[in-house]
Amino acid sequence: MVAAGTADPRVAREALLTARHLGRTADLVMDVGVAGLHRLLARLDELRAARRIVVVAGVDGALPAVVAGLGAAPVVAVPTAAGYR
Repeated sequence: MVAAGTADPRVAREALLTARHLGRTADLVMDVGVAGLHRLLARLDELRAARRIVVVAGVDGALPAVVAGLGAAPVVAVPTAAGYR
């Protein structure tokens, strides 16, 4: 699970809990939005090792597009309805 900003953790944690409930191994990478791309790139090895990635971020779709371009794993985008809180 990848989450961008302050509006996303609640949704990302729910997705993480759901994945774990379904028996999947899952980790949560927080605060890696496109505005702080260096934080995302610092986790690049971890992201590239993933077999699938769920990206929880704003409705513009920028972060899922960037994450999809950095690796080969399928990316599921989960848009959040609000911006920063």
